[in-house]
Amino acid sequence: DRVPRGFDDDDRRLLRDLARLVEREIASAHLATLDAATGLSNRRGFLELGATALAVCARSERNASLMLVELAPDAEPGEPVTSDDPLATLASLLMQGHRDSDVVGRVDDTTLAILMTHCDVPGTDVPLDRLRQAVARHNRARRNAEPLAFRAAVIGYEPIRHGSIKALLDDAAARLQAPGAAERAA
Repeated sequence: DRVPRGFDDDDRRLLRDLARLVEREIASAHLATLDAATGLSNRRGFLELGATALAVCARSERNASLMLVELAPDAEPGEPVTSDDPLATLASLLMQGHRDSDVVGRVDDTTLAILMTHCDVPGTDVPLDRLRQAVARHNRARRNAEPLAFRAAVIGYEPIRHGSIKALLDDAAARLQAPGAAERAA
């Protein structure tokens, strides 16, 4: 085609309809990977974004660390959390101290994950300390309310051992559940 084509009202309507369709598809894909209670990526979204981030780390031979933060209710072990409110609060406090490059998501009912690229395990001390301090401030401000508490476990990414983000997540979850391996903070 070397001659410009005409663009009439029907073409404009068709283009607008196509644009609306694309917008709805993008919104639908976004909603499918978003956790409504926390505003973070859900497990599916975290796995998708985390896989991309780990691929970049592997190609560029950079460090990465995964931190799991589990809401630790004062309920009996195994008793389910009855509300998303404490987790949403923990997620909000967690988001205050993370970097824009971190991949953050809700990976199960009571657990949040942060994949920190270009960060070795000792480098996670600062964001973990920030979270501890934020939770302590939150608990002091709400003296009569049930205190917010969490457990955390950190694991470094090893490309040979962790062939996928799921393998890294599973390894970190095992560490979080191991007796005495996870740190409890209130």
